[in-house]
Amino acid sequence: MHEVLMVHVAIAVIDLAIGIYILWENPRRGVNQAFFAFMIGTAGWILGLSLISLTGEFLFVTPTIWGAELMVFALVILAEIFPSGTLERKKAMLVLSPLIVLFFLTPSGLFIKGVDMGAQGHPEPQNGILFPLWALMIALYLAWVAWKFTSHYHRLRGIERV
Repeated sequence: MHEVLMVHVAIAVIDLAIGIYILWENPRRGVNQAFFAFMIGTAGWILGLSLISLTGEFLFVTPTIWGAELMVFALVILAEIFPSGTLERKKAMLVLSPLIVLFFLTPSGLFIKGVDMGAQGHPEPQNGILFPLWALMIALYLAWVAWKFTSHYHRLRGIERV
């Protein structure tokens, strides 16, 4: 099991390295910033799951969920600004405000209230009372992101479409 965790840690480090490289190439470009945030969220999610698997501690649940929420947050921003690189702040705040509320409610235990180690040694979450709402919100955001990326792609022409 420790070998699998080491692979997860290596993947998280590679994700961070890729995110840093992309940000380094052009730190002022919004697409690069959003991609960097996505990679930080991915690394946080992977590391959090690895720490939960290793220790079985509830302590690591909130940072893990925050990593997943940061991934979704960054994807929403990427979907909104790709490929133009511009973002309307008022529209972004309106679209992202439910996700920001989820972010602040995450430590409360309303979404995940505990972690049990299953018979096979894998962590099993104890869902909180609002977990279905959290799952629905994340699913809706991901569906919106898929729709937004698809609609942007269909409008592109020439080399930008590749």
